[in-house]
Formats: sequence, structure tokens, C-alpha cells
Amino acid sequence: MKYKAVVLVHLGAPEDFSLGAAEDFLYEFLSDKNVLQTNIVLRKILAKFISKKRAPAYLANLKKTSVDNKMRLPYFAKSIAKKLEAKLQIPVFEAAIYGSENIYKRVYEISAAHENKILFIPLFPQASSATVATPISEILSFNEENFGVLSAYFADSFYIDALSKSIENYAKDVKEILVSYHSLPMSARGADSYFAACECTTELLRKKFPEKNLHTVWQSAMKFGKWLRPSAKEKLQNILQKGASEIGVICPGFFCECTETLLEINEDLRTEFLNLGGKNFAYIPCLDDSDLQINLLEKIVKENL
Repeated sequence: MKYKAVVLVHLGAPEDFSLGAAEDFLYEFLSDKNVLQTNIVLRKILAKFISKKRAPAYLANLKKTSVDNKMRLPYFAKSIAKKLEAKLQIPVFEAAIYGSENIYKRVYEISAAHENKILFIPLFPQASSATVATPISEILSFNEENFGVLSAYFADSFYIDALSKSIENYAKDVKEILVSYHSLPMSARGADSYFAACECTTELLRKKFPEKNLHTVWQSAMKFGKWLRPSAKEKLQNILQKGASEIGVICPGFFCECTETLLEINEDLRTEFLNLGGKNFAYIPCLDDSDLQINLLEKIVKENL
């Protein structure tokens, strides 16, 4: 066996449910050169301004979507790690890119205990430079010979099958399906494989459901600059204008439910849909720590161990 331990890598969360922790987390995230792609001086200024302005609303949303008074991403990452460890019979950990459970602090502890033979799995099926470029380069720099990083699994058959089963379970008879991904600035489209990866996932799902109309859409864009389009809201309005009264929405890029899926899609977009006269809004949940998720990751890991 090439690797002796697995580390699931996710975006992370603030240290606690305080305003200061929320602001610190946003600042750390926005200060990453792969997130705000501008010169360091302007990036730091923008990161400070945006994090301070958005922290109160961000914190409120984290509290609203918490699970047992715990933040969703680390909660589900820990649960997945525990269940996956039972399946694989090797140690499985979780670590975050930003905030608590910081991967740069944990990697030394984990590697020392497991002979440096570690497989890192970023929980970003369609990986973009904004989410994984920095941590992957840092991880490999620690011990490139013994560390492995699983590439994005946007076209993996196990992943596509898991998404397909979710669509069958929650939107079996719905013809119009929005396949919603986190947006990126238009400036990153040509330099980042993320856009193509998202389109690939949607196309593979189309082949599973030739009787349905699957539409790639984008969500969670910031209010400044030009971002990938059409937005989920724009496409939803377009579909309704053509006479549809039912719509399904799936968010394949999110490994678990979070503020972007629960509030922006299942709450705000649902309200928009109903206010415009729609009848059936079929939200297709993220995989979370379901058997579909655990079996998918088990198969992917075993292929790479």
C-alpha cells in the first residue's frame, strides 16, 4: 500500500461563532492571491474592506445553517472522515485550507505519526485555482516524494453515478434541471480549468438523463466585476418564461450543504421561483455524509492507494 493515511481537505470555517472570528476567516480567505487576483497591496485593502463589511451577515448565515451548534463544513468533514476510516481501515483525517483545523499546522502532526505516506483528497470535485492551488503547492513542498494529492474527480464514474442517484431520488419526473456551480470572475475563465470541469460534469449528467434538460448555471458571484453567466436566477427566469412550472436544482461542486446551497439556492432561489409563479421546486441535496458520499470516496481512495 503506497499511502498509510488519508486527509480530506475542505475550505474551512471560522474558529468560533464570534464576529471577530468570522472577519478573520474572510480576511484570510480573501487575502489568498488565487482568490483575489490583483497586486498584494490592493488585495490586502480589498480583503480588509470586504471581510469587515460582510462578516455580520456571514456570521448570521453560519449560525442559521449550523448543525448541533457546529459549523457545517468541519462537522460533515469530520463525519465523513470517521465513516470512511471504518470502511478503509486506515486513518482518515480532515483538514481545512483556511480557519480552524488549518492544514499547514496539521500536516506535520499527521505525517510524523504515519511515516509521511499520506494521500490528500481536496473535497472539490471541480477544483479551481481559487480553492486548491495554494494548499496543493504548499502540501507537495513539504514532502513531494511521499505525499500524494488526488486530482479533481469531476468526471469520475463513481461521482457521476452518485449525483445521478440523487437526481433520481429527488427530481425523477422533473424535466428542467439547473446544475449550479460556484461562480468565478470572467477573467479566470481562460486561465483556470474549473469552467471546463463544471461543463464536463454537466455533460456527463446529460448523458445519464437524455430525457431532461440540464443547464449549467453559476451562483455566489460577488457584486463587483464580471462573473461567469448565466446566473442561477437568470436561467430560472428564462425557463419560467418558456412555460415550465417545475424545476430541479443540484449543486455538484459542494461536498456538503452550506450557506451557499441552503440559503442562496434552497431558500432564496426557491422563493424567487414561487414568486414568479413556479409550482414545484425540487431541490436536490448535497451528498453530505450519506452512504452515496462514503461509497464514492471509498472507491476513489482505493483506486489511488
